[in-house]
Amino acid sequence: MRFHTVEYVLSSLSRYWPGQTEFIRRLPVAQAAPSTLSTPPSTPPVMEEVSLPEWAKDVGVNGCLLVPQSAIVPASKQTWRYVDWFEAAFWYLSGAAEQTFESNFGVIGSNSHRLKKWDIRIWEKAWVNRIALMLRRWAARESGSDEHLIFGTIPDAEIILTHDLDAIRKTPVLRCKQTASRLLNAIAKIRKNHWAEGIAASANAITFFFQSGQYDRLEKLMELEQAHQIRSMLFIYTECKGKQNRHWAKAVVDPSPYIHDRTLLSQLDTFSQKGWPIGLHPSYASYDDPVALQAERICLEKAMQTEITQCRQHWLRFSWDRTWRAQQTAGLTRDFSLGFNDREGFRNGAALEFSPWDKRLNRGMKIQAIPLVLMDSQVSHDTPCVRDKRINDILEEVIAVGGQASVLWHTHVLSPDFGWGDGYRTVLSNVTPLQEASNMDRQRDKA
Repeated sequence: MRFHTVEYVLSSLSRYWPGQTEFIRRLPVAQAAPSTLSTPPSTPPVMEEVSLPEWAKDVGVNGCLLVPQSAIVPASKQTWRYVDWFEAAFWYLSGAAEQTFESNFGVIGSNSHRLKKWDIRIWEKAWVNRIALMLRRWAARESGSDEHLIFGTIPDAEIILTHDLDAIRKTPVLRCKQTASRLLNAIAKIRKNHWAEGIAASANAITFFFQSGQYDRLEKLMELEQAHQIRSMLFIYTECKGKQNRHWAKAVVDPSPYIHDRTLLSQLDTFSQKGWPIGLHPSYASYDDPVALQAERICLEKAMQTEITQCRQHWLRFSWDRTWRAQQTAGLTRDFSLGFNDREGFRNGAALEFSPWDKRLNRGMKIQAIPLVLMDSQVSHDTPCVRDKRINDILEEVIAVGGQASVLWHTHVLSPDFGWGDGYRTVLSNVTPLQEASNMDRQRDKA
C-alpha cells in the first residue's frame, strides 16, 4: 500500500521535480506506521508543527511545517527527520481526515463550520506545496548539487479566474435569498456588539429587497478582463429533463435556466470565440448522480455547440467519495469544486492541480481537480482594507509556492446592487503580473 501512496505523491508533485523524480524517491524519508489508509485518522485531526533545519526554514511558515501527528514516527523526537513526509503529503492531498468525517457523519456541503474544533491552520497555507519545496531542497543537499541545476527554478504560479453565471436578472427567489443572507449578516454583527455595522447591514438588506437590479454584466466583465489581458472561465447552469428536475433545489437553490435566453447565448458565443473557456455549473442535486451530470453536460454542449469537459458544482455541493467519481463517469475531466463556502483557504492543504485519490482502486483518478481558494462571498462583507488583505494573503501564498489554484467571482456581484467589483479588481492586480510574466516567457521561447 505504501508503494502506491508514495508513487501517487511523487507523481502529484512532479511539477517541482520535472523528470527528476528519482532524486526524491531516494531520500531517506522516515516511515510512519500505520498508514492513514489502513487506520482512519482521528477527527478532529491532531496536528503538529515540525521545525525545519536551517537550510529549509524559508520554505516553512515561521520555520515550521504543519503535519498530522499520524505522520510522525511514534516515540521519536518529533524532529524533521522523523516525519514521514510522503505520508503527510498524502494525508493532505487525499483529504484523509475529511473522508473519515464524511463516512461517520455525512457530507458537510463544503461548510467548514461543520468541522467543529478542527485546527484551522490546516486550511491557511499550501502545506503540500511547501513539503514539495522542502523535499527538493533536501534531495539537492543529499546529492551535493545545486537545487536549481537539478530541478530547475520553482514553477510559476497558475491562478485561474472563474465565474459562475448564477443570475442575469433579479428574480423573486434571488431577491429573497440575498435579503435573508444580508439580514443574517446584520444579526451576526449585532451579536458581536458591532451595532453601527449591524444597523447599516440591516438597512442594506431592506434596500436590496425593494430596489431593482440588472445583473447582465458579461460585456462589462469581458471589457475589464481584456484590459488586463486575462481570459477567465465561465461556468453555466443548464436545465434538462431528468431526476434533478424533481428535486426541491430546482426552485429554491438552482439558478434559472438562462441558457435558453437568445441574448445570453449570443454573448456566450462571443465569449467562446474570443477565447473564454466555458464549463458546466451542475445543479445542486447532481453532485453524486452521474446520469444527471451527463444529461446536463450534453444539454450545455448542444446549446453551446462545443465540447464541455470542465465543471464546478453549484453551491460547492461535494462528496469526497462520490462527486469526482460521478463527474468522471459523466465524461467530465476537470473539476473546480474543492473549496469551502464559508472561508477562503486550502481545503486539502494544497494549491495544486491533482488527480483525486480513488481509495477503492488505490490509485489516482482520471479526472483532475483544481482547488478553489477564494470566493467573493467569503471576503466582500469586510471593510475594503480587511477584504484586500485577505485576498492578497491567499493569492500571495499561491504565488510564493508556485502553486495552482482557482478564484471564483460570480458575474452578478459586479453589479451596483452588490458592489463587489472592487474586490475583483484587487484579484486582477495580483494575477495580472503572473499573466504578463507568462506572456514574456512565451515570447522568449519563440525567440
